[in-house]
Amino acid sequence: MKRAIVFGVLCASFTASAAVPFTVMGNNSAAIAAHATSKASARSFVEEVLAENKRAEPILTQYRASGLYPAVPQQGKRYFELAAKGRALFEGGPLDQCNVFGSMASEYWQFRREGNQQAAKDFGVMMRTSLRECRDQIAHPPAPTVTIRAPGELGKPPFKGCLLIMDVTTAKPSPTATHEWTCPPAAIPVR
Repeated sequence: MKRAIVFGVLCASFTASAAVPFTVMGNNSAAIAAHATSKASARSFVEEVLAENKRAEPILTQYRASGLYPAVPQQGKRYFELAAKGRALFEGGPLDQCNVFGSMASEYWQFRREGNQQAAKDFGVMMRTSLRECRDQIAHPPAPTVTIRAPGELGKPPFKGCLLIMDVTTAKPSPTATHEWTCPPAAIPVR
């Protein structure tokens, strides 16, 4: 089941906290711990990809001047391996943009090698964006959240600051059903 957290403007209207029945489903402490243990490897990965980008420049220059030679497919293989390493280390976790950065660098190399200037330009922008977002994720661990199951609907969270986790296979959340919400811990009343 695909799910997405709905981001956006949080409405000022919310239900009175004491009267709302809810069940705590979990929290993101595992993601916070994973961030702490993965920061160093993420920094190292970023430096490895940036070094590969520098190493690729003269290979690309010679390829354009003289045609295919052994360093070209070897470079492509190194990028493929870096992208796979990024997926293995960071995909789906709190440093996922570092995974995206490795993949974008690989795609950027491929399009530049192929001479597809527009795609190379687009992937260059995406690569730099994902690098910036990766560095931001490294610098800022996820904020603590609690996942609850409670009644409410889009724009009317059960507690102030909660965001609806929507089932993206459902067109519109039912206002009468209970839903999963991600909330700041301070918003959840102590029972």
